[in-house]
Amino acid sequence: MQSLLLLAVFSNAAALQTRRRAINAAAAAAASVAVPHAPASAFANAVPEAAKYADRKKRRGPAPQNLGLKNREQDGADVETNELRLCGAAPNCFSTTPDSFSAERTIAQWKAPSGKDRDALIADVDAVVRGYQPGQGGIDGGGFEVDKASQKGYFYVRYESLKNGYIDDVELALSDQAPYALRVRSSSRVGFLDYNVNEKRLNRLAADLRGRGWSAPEITAKAHPDYFAQNAGR
Repeated sequence: MQSLLLLAVFSNAAALQTRRRAINAAAAAAASVAVPHAPASAFANAVPEAAKYADRKKRRGPAPQNLGLKNREQDGADVETNELRLCGAAPNCFSTTPDSFSAERTIAQWKAPSGKDRDALIADVDAVVRGYQPGQGGIDGGGFEVDKASQKGYFYVRYESLKNGYIDDVELALSDQAPYALRVRSSSRVGFLDYNVNEKRLNRLAADLRGRGWSAPEITAKAHPDYFAQNAGR
């Protein structure tokens, strides 16, 4: 009888151990299943309508490399001074860096008013950048984020489209010495056309700086006919 009792105990213990192993294996298998990431949300200052597209897959594109002020002669710039990146051939970018091969993508530097010191001019740019209204002109509904805003006068800002989360990158850099001027670049990461987004964004920033006494010419179809024609034919 004692032998039968011992056999029953061992059998129950073995069965319990087997069940525990099965439960642990099931738990491990469940933990190994990849859980899909929640869709990335728009920036915090996005327009309220952005919530409707929160579950849509975002197409942000790869982050740009080689940003900032650097010598761009090897890239094709027509000057030896440190400049922002040039634009490519696609009509989805504007830059103040002189480039005779992409004159359509080149705009004039924005000139600062002479009556302000450099700190005041940096404050102008900072206020205009941070005061930008997402959704203005029907663009940038996903908001924006200031990634860099240095006391030396360099700004790097990312803007997001409303529905698909396309990211555009904007750089602004104030010159070190008077007469002060602002170098500017606005470019799309994804696609060939930009549907006039970069033009509308820069024109808004330029208009706000003009309100503070700056000379910042508007981007027009007369000065950039190819850009406007290609984006009008989308």
